Amino acid sequence: MLNEYGNEHGVSLSFETFASAEAFLFHFEEDKAFDLLVLDIEMGDMNGMELARQLRKQNHDIKLLFVTGYTDYIGQGYEVSAMDYILKPVKKEKLFAVIDRFRKALPDKKTYLFYIYN
Repeated sequence: MLNEYGNEHGVSLSFETFASAEAFLFHFEEDKAFDLLVLDIEMGDMNGMELARQLRKQNHDIKLLFVTGYTDYIGQGYEVSAMDYILKPVKKEKLFAVIDRFRKALPDKKTYLFYIYN
């Protein structure tokens, strides 16, 4: 759907996936060129909410989007200043609206980098 969004809106989107939250954090220490993290809740040893809290504790202002089937964490999404919390199955219209809002927050950017947990 993100590729479809990029094609429909003439935007270049780059994606990078990581096997775990820990692998992302290791990479992020060297390369902070990510604009948006797309996180699930269940992600192995460290869940998506724990990763978000750790990033906020380190004062990173990276945008966060949770895409998950778990409703129990919606309130916690506000605590880590997530842009949104989309429940699975993802509806294209909802995702596109969130990406539109994200792009308005970074109007000068031409390329957007997304982390998507694999």
